[in-house]
Amino acid sequence: MDGGPLKGYDALLSTVQMPGGIPVACVAIGKAGARNAAYLAAQMLALSDPDFGDEADPRKRGPTQHRLKRKIMRCMKD
Repeated sequence: MDGGPLKGYDALLSTVQMPGGIPVACVAIGKAGARNAAYLAAQMLALSDPDFGDEADPRKRGPTQHRLKRKIMRCMKD
């Protein structure tokens, strides 16, 4: 991905050179990346909020996704 004068090399280095103990998450750009970032955040929240449970799994469909969306929106308001 061409990302300016350094052609994305600076982004690569900022990710791979993080010291131990500094978590780094990488997702794609665009609509698919945004969706994956939301699922990643929901899965992180599920670690401390058992109410998220399986709803944080992007493979689940239907009413479960609607409940997950409501929970994410509630968390964003807090």
